[in-house]
Amino acid sequence: MSFIVVCTLIFSILLYLPQPWWWLEIFTHFTLLLCMISVACLLYYLYKKQTTWVIGSLISTSLSLLPLMQFVTIGNTVNTSELLRDNFSIYNANVLSTNDTPEKILQQIIQTQPDVITIQEFSFKIQSSLFSLKTSYPYQILQPQHDNFGIALYSKYPILSHQILYFDSLMLPSIEAVVQIPQNDHSTKPIKIITTHPMPPLGQSMFLSRNIHLKQLTNHIIDQTLPLIVTGDFNITPFSFAFKRLINDTKLIQARNNNGLLHSWPSKLVHIPILSLPIDHILISDKFHNFDIQILEYNGSDHRPLFLTIQW
Repeated sequence: MSFIVVCTLIFSILLYLPQPWWWLEIFTHFTLLLCMISVACLLYYLYKKQTTWVIGSLISTSLSLLPLMQFVTIGNTVNTSELLRDNFSIYNANVLSTNDTPEKILQQIIQTQPDVITIQEFSFKIQSSLFSLKTSYPYQILQPQHDNFGIALYSKYPILSHQILYFDSLMLPSIEAVVQIPQNDHSTKPIKIITTHPMPPLGQSMFLSRNIHLKQLTNHIIDQTLPLIVTGDFNITPFSFAFKRLINDTKLIQARNNNGLLHSWPSKLVHIPILSLPIDHILISDKFHNFDIQILEYNGSDHRPLFLTIQW
């Protein structure tokens, strides 16, 4: 048991340090499990009345609990009456390029009726299955690919400008668009939306590529002045040093804050938090006030979609 305490101490300290190797970062993703083990050790040594190991367990519990606290749901923090006016919704999903049931994606979009849709792993097959969205979503930026890095944005409202961005040497496309959102007073407001999908860190070179992607994304975001929403499958959890650096440098807010961890991958295990990870994200600038985020039902992909309703 004492060996476990030593391990939890090491891994809890690791949460606050840069991770230079891909395999080392993996341990940070399971912060919830680390916290549960630390609590179990703490209770065990309190029962045994062994002060040294109680202190060690208490330290690891505190260090692993702190990063989780920002996601704790504290009552109903959303002013739902405000969300009914001047609201805007966005649906983000990694739809799986080889999805065998793309009709489920279409059905989910029709049911939720978002204002903007952002999609990762946008293949030619997925493009064909979503063709009927042309009527409801006439403004489209589509970048289908034969690999897992196609990307797309659909909008009900006019897109004032857009560009395809590349944040790494692998030339994985990201989309940036300025969407003109109508208000209840008949005015309009521009919102900038970026959707991105860096490389999964399956090995050191892919790990470095993903980190470069996130760093270049950060540099691009820092100078933005419009209200900003960033969506995507980031292939990273909120507990990694690289993700924390992105949040700290851009001052963006995780829509997950006070809404739970919302584990999104793998989709069939999201109800077992210690076996799934929150790697799909929606980040928003502080120009937005009330917002509510949900994780949606299984749609045939290995990722669960996120649905954000926002008001400013």
